[in-house]
Amino acid sequence: METAGERRVFFRPSPTGAPYACVAWAAAQPEVLRCDYLAGQEHRLNYSMKLCDLLGLESLLLPFGGMILHCSFIRWQGRGILFSADSGVGKSTQADLWVAHQGAEVLNGDRAGLRRRDGVWTACGLPYAGSSRVYRNEVAPVSAIFMLEQAKENEARPLTPAQALRRLYPQITIHSWDGAFVRQVLPLIEQLVTSVPVWLLRCLPDAGATETARRALLAASEKGTAGL
Repeated sequence: METAGERRVFFRPSPTGAPYACVAWAAAQPEVLRCDYLAGQEHRLNYSMKLCDLLGLESLLLPFGGMILHCSFIRWQGRGILFSADSGVGKSTQADLWVAHQGAEVLNGDRAGLRRRDGVWTACGLPYAGSSRVYRNEVAPVSAIFMLEQAKENEARPLTPAQALRRLYPQITIHSWDGAFVRQVLPLIEQLVTSVPVWLLRCLPDAGATETARRALLAASEKGTAGL
């Protein structure tokens, strides 16, 4: 049972299964978490992604202005580029196409930490790999975020901040049941979508999609430079 000022999250192997672990933290000190687990359930902590899920990495990052985005994170010519969408839409495919056709490198195939540092939004590698098994502990300034949709032709169009927020929100790790968490993370998302170009990339799994995205990225960079 939660006490005054303490929050708890229980972890279950399935929606109807009995909890095997509980993470608790004080509302006044959310960066310090305690994880209790049942004896005999140690195997559920045997790899880094599960351990970070259990410790609620998103809760540790939030007090420092950080959040976690479900995306493929690549670096191209020193720029961080993020491809985000629901699972199965093609994030890893687009990242791999950029490696093959644009000379990019994948820094994380599943998620990235986002944080504003010295006024610049920066993507950071996290110990989550997904099916790509790529999770490098490196950072890059975020030049663009592409929200993916499968389509019969390649097309990129810029999203307004409001449109970008609606599409990004479901892809960010948020405790939607925790009003305090939501109130703290929403301003961060608003800052992100008003500082970084967010595009809707309707695409095929081909080299043409990388060229479409590349042109959009360069157009956004030129516009930003012209405005200085």
